[in-house]
Amino acid sequence: MAVMGLIFCVSVFVVWVVSPAWGCMQDCICHNTTVTCTHILTFSAFTFPPKATTINITNSYIGPKLETPFSPYMELEELYLSDNGLHALGGGVFKYLRRLRTLDLSRNHLVRLDNHIFQHLSSLEVLDLSHNDFFVLPDIPFRYLVNLRVFNMSFNQLQNPKVGLRFQVMTLINVLDLSGNNFTTLDEDTFDMTRGWSDLVPKHFNLSYCAISLIKPNTFRYPVRMEHLSLAGNSGIGVENLTEMFNSSHFEKLKHLDISDMNLTDITDLIPVLGRTSLSELKIAKNNLQEIPIALRDYLRRLTVLDISNNRLVKLSNSVTEIGGLLHLDASYNWITQVRTIPDSVIIMVQLVLSIIFLSILLMK
Repeated sequence: MAVMGLIFCVSVFVVWVVSPAWGCMQDCICHNTTVTCTHILTFSAFTFPPKATTINITNSYIGPKLETPFSPYMELEELYLSDNGLHALGGGVFKYLRRLRTLDLSRNHLVRLDNHIFQHLSSLEVLDLSHNDFFVLPDIPFRYLVNLRVFNMSFNQLQNPKVGLRFQVMTLINVLDLSGNNFTTLDEDTFDMTRGWSDLVPKHFNLSYCAISLIKPNTFRYPVRMEHLSLAGNSGIGVENLTEMFNSSHFEKLKHLDISDMNLTDITDLIPVLGRTSLSELKIAKNNLQEIPIALRDYLRRLTVLDISNNRLVKLSNSVTEIGGLLHLDASYNWITQVRTIPDSVIIMVQLVLSIIFLSILLMK
């Protein structure tokens, strides 16, 4: 009887000690397997429910160096650590997270990564390192990310976009976002290490607002199957350079192109080159175009979406209105006073857009 009493006391003691440790800390909300925390200053390795699959800690201060491991949460699939004042990460913070698919470290102050920090993240598909303070594009830490699909390094302090040797393992990359950095020049070997990326996966590259003024020939010979390319906001790139770029690389699969806000005044020479692509969406907004060349109608018959807003157009000519497959046309914020016959498929959209145009003219008066 005394032994049974002792066992009972021990079991009660164990419950009393362990249960609070696996609770949900103040300023956090724990619902099923999802944990959300804001405005916290610290946390321990056993702060959250052990079966958590999603942990979201944002707008907090758990830095400047995060050392607390997430290894107790081995079923974790999504981890969001955005805007937490992090300047550094301990090498073991992500150990044993073999099920992790999404990791968001955006809006911190990271400048480098431990070489082995992603060692156990072989299932990771989405990595967001945007809005940090990286001056150099990391390389060695990425050798473990064999299943990565989306990689975001936008709005850092990167000076050189050249991808390193270890990028070869990321053969399944679908989205590479390097926008908002300061590259100036794209050399012909910039993306050479992507030559082994799967040609079965469509590629979406975002290089907008990177202060690029020169793209050298053959820069985009790799990766293959580029379907979406954004160069918006790089006002130093002229039509001559764009034409040379498209002539020197393979863009047959390209479906979406954004060359908005590039201070372009005449795209006549560029259109025939784009005719070799598979373009269905073209954005040339926020330039200084005064007219759309008739070549647009002749060479880009696959277009379904065309954005020519915020230019200096005074008329919608047949170079636009006779594109038979066009479904969405945005010509807002121009000075259009003449409109040629518009296909029925886009008439309603253009009516809406023109109402914006006339409203903007009235406001400017």
